[in-house]
Amino acid sequence: TGALPSEIGRCSVLDYLSVVNNSLTGTIPTDLFRSVLRGTLSVLYAANNMLNGTIPIQLMNMRTLSVLDLGGNQLEGSIPTELVNSRMLNMLTELDLSSNLLQGTIPAFLPELRNLVRVNLAANDLTGVIPSLFHPFNDLSKLLVLFLVVP
Repeated sequence: TGALPSEIGRCSVLDYLSVVNNSLTGTIPTDLFRSVLRGTLSVLYAANNMLNGTIPIQLMNMRTLSVLDLGGNQLEGSIPTELVNSRMLNMLTELDLSSNLLQGTIPAFLPELRNLVRVNLAANDLTGVIPSLFHPFNDLSKLLVLFLVVP
């Protein structure tokens, strides 16, 4: 319980961080991404807590991140365009932002993140059209699962 300690960001070699089902509260501290700026964090599981606030735009600096799971929290606002437009997330294979309080349009990021295998944006208040997955310049041949189910 309690807040996610920002001191975790002081780790110089942090590859895998799982804080799932810990009743964590508060916002995601931006200091958490210090180790990421060194290019070490590849997996971040922070699902099924009570984290709130917005998704930090500092996530776009996670150049080695392959799995990002923030599902089952109370995150609000929109999915940051800085996050989805960042070339830093080219390693991302799994993205789960499901069961939050996210609003806005479904971002057109799928064609840009070519290594995605699993995307879960279900149970939010996202609107708009599903981005074109088969644009002639995009290769999403690795995408296996796409969840966009409403609550």
